Amino acid sequence: MSQLHFTGEGLTRILALLLYIPLCPIITWWLVRQLPRAFGRLAMVMLAAQVFVVAVALLNNPSSAFDKWLWHLDGEWNIPSVLASTQLALVGSVAVLNCWLANLRPAWQRLYLLGIGTLFALLALRDYYENSASLSFIHEWYIIYLIFGILLAVGTIIQIETSRAQLRLWLLYLLMAFSLIALGGIFVDHMPDICFSLVRFISFQGCLSKNFLEEIMEFLGAWLALVALLGHLADDASTLWGGGGGGGGGG
Repeated sequence: MSQLHFTGEGLTRILALLLYIPLCPIITWWLVRQLPRAFGRLAMVMLAAQVFVVAVALLNNPSSAFDKWLWHLDGEWNIPSVLASTQLALVGSVAVLNCWLANLRPAWQRLYLLGIGTLFALLALRDYYENSASLSFIHEWYIIYLIFGILLAVGTIIQIETSRAQLRLWLLYLLMAFSLIALGGIFVDHMPDICFSLVRFISFQGCLSKNFLEEIMEFLGAWLALVALLGHLADDASTLWGGGGGGGGGG
């Protein structure tokens, strides 16, 4: 029987596609349909843009150095970088808007939402200016990201325990988003290279592209955080203006 041959980069692309193809319909049906229609449309636009950029980055066969830079998932100041930064900045903006609307909540919960907005604003700057010397302090504060993220995760867990059912669900999704971003940005980014030589009838050459996997996990984590905070915002708005439940986008 003939062997199947894969390069490390080719296998990375296959794993990424296998992640997106089943995941996108599932999260669209399960999450977006719970949002109000306008919020659901915003989430779908961001997901569609993300899927398009990731698909081009994974399937593109660059014909020049410029083309390779333009669509590289781990590049700087290119299309994936702009989209990733825009998505992170949008998450931060929704968190700050949540903080502004949550005037019926305790001060510590508003501070918690402001902390989420600050964290995602810093992540957006780091993602866009990945190698910029002028923002090297962002990299020097890497441990601060970790501590900040852990504190926000603890705050999320506390709120999950004390919130009503619908809001608890959005907070659970937010906690999952934190975990996904942390797995991509910390665990995958710092794990040893995964390389293969031969597995039965399948031959591998090279190593998995960790940067691709890291960026994709961060993409999905930021999108999940956006959906969770949009749900949180809808819940706060309905409470503030007496509009009923926070869902209702998909029937």
